Amino acid sequence: MIRQEFEELAGYRVSQETYDTVIEPMYLATSLLKEAFVKVVDFRNYGEIAFRELLNSLRKNAVYLKSVSSEDINAPTMEKIAHIMDSIDECMSEHYGGKTLKLEWAVNEAGKPYPSVLYVNDDYYNLVVF
Repeated sequence: MIRQEFEELAGYRVSQETYDTVIEPMYLATSLLKEAFVKVVDFRNYGEIAFRELLNSLRKNAVYLKSVSSEDINAPTMEKIAHIMDSIDECMSEHYGGKTLKLEWAVNEAGKPYPSVLYVNDDYYNLVVF
């Protein structure tokens, strides 16, 4: 079974990486027919799990940036945040057909920016809560 067949039978999309590293090895290890295998496994929550992990990573970096008081904005952390946002966008596209993402920024006591809220369509996630 190829990824496209799995997606057609399952009725949802999965990333190529998920198919290659999780689904295909599981399928090859069974003697189930394609249709039966798809009914037994459900990877729809895989995207939600990946999103939650990325959200937690974004929160950790946001909390760190909120605490920064030096002249340096901490470029590596800003690069991590950009990478996490790209990963969230990719995750949303692969598992949910795309979503609109937006970061709201705030300024800490030292005048340094940090991401405070992530908007995903009509939902929002506070990143820094004290």
